[in-house]
Amino acid sequence: MSRESETTAIPSLDSRTSSTATLPPPPPPSHHSPRQVRDDALGEFFGGRRGHRTRSQCRAPPPYSPDWEGEKLPGYTSSDFEVDTVARHLFKYGFFFPLFWAIGVYFLFSPMRVTADWQPDKTEEEKAKMLTEMKEAEVKWAKRCLWALLSFFVCLVILIVAVVVSRH
Repeated sequence: MSRESETTAIPSLDSRTSSTATLPPPPPPSHHSPRQVRDDALGEFFGGRRGHRTRSQCRAPPPYSPDWEGEKLPGYTSSDFEVDTVARHLFKYGFFFPLFWAIGVYFLFSPMRVTADWQPDKTEEEKAKMLTEMKEAEVKWAKRCLWALLSFFVCLVILIVAVVVSRH
């Protein structure tokens, strides 16, 4: 059947009459807000309609093949994990209060000491390795605090010089 006309011949349910019934007119086009029309137009221009995905677009990608002969992904080791240190926090919070950078620089010069009951379930070799990793991370973040503090002072000096020169 075509929708070219509003009336279409439909066989009557009553077999005694051969009259045709008329279908109701099609519903009016739906009303869309200007924003929705604009979003749909942008979506069509950039290659699809926003919010209207077909079933094939919603599928997840296929799983990786277990018999793949390509390069294997590297495994995660304990060296991939960086120790969370005080100097790291001081570096981050130094952007809000630069005095923290000065405190973070202190860790460049201070020895790292541990108590006797630190990590009692570890062997001495494991403790020494953990302490070395912690000290390396602490020194790295302390150096970053030093560079941030120096950069802060350089910017401060440039600002002061610019203000003094502009007043004369």
